Amino acid sequence: MKRFKLKGRHIKALRQGRERRATQKEFAHELLISERQLRKIERQDLEVGVELLDRLSTALSVPRDELVYANEHPRLVSDNTTAPSVTKQATPCSEVTKIPRFDTDFARATDDETRLLDYAKNCHIVILHVLAKLTAETGQYVEELLDLMQSVTWKNYDLLNPLDGRQELLLRRRLRELLVLLKGNDVWVYLTDNTKLLPESMTEVIDRSNSSMELQTIIAVGPPGEYGEDTLKVPVDNGQPRTIDPASLLT
Repeated sequence: MKRFKLKGRHIKALRQGRERRATQKEFAHELLISERQLRKIERQDLEVGVELLDRLSTALSVPRDELVYANEHPRLVSDNTTAPSVTKQATPCSEVTKIPRFDTDFARATDDETRLLDYAKNCHIVILHVLAKLTAETGQYVEELLDLMQSVTWKNYDLLNPLDGRQELLLRRRLRELLVLLKGNDVWVYLTDNTKLLPESMTEVIDRSNSSMELQTIIAVGPPGEYGEDTLKVPVDNGQPRTIDPASLLT
């Protein structure tokens, strides 16, 4: 079956710019894939089959060819054992989406030290937002949590001296202990990620040929959710304003 290389950064921007916004977990559920696979799509330009490409196209309301790197339009390729299936084409979205430099996103509560570590290992920097009143004790827990996550980011991780199994076990254990200690003091940890475009600018940079990306993990410490709510609105810095005009990409 033919596979297509996805434009991960563009897909993430479209997801974040939807009128009906969704966290990675919610959008992954909508696509019938794991959250881990969605993170790989948005960060690593993953190659996927046409079925998932069609689900992405429908969910984001854009044509399939807008989501992939290809010299020709994506098309179904049948194998020798099954007849070609009929695929519903997504309706092109003509609405221009403007994403400001400074915006907000929803971080989701977590008590999973593995998620914290995975996010930290796949970013350049960890950003902290303190959205709850902290005591001297809980402040120390938060500071240690941030230091541990920062220690394994791309900026600080020494590829020549990777963590051995024992070191990683100790790191996971301490992260788990800190999460329990904070939650016991009615301080929840919320997690999301963000892609920041560099260099920073308050006006949109039309020519992004010299731009680069800073992958950020954002953690926020905030109050417990009420009425079953497990998300918290957090500020994000996109580095540069962005405009997404799907219609212009069809010409």
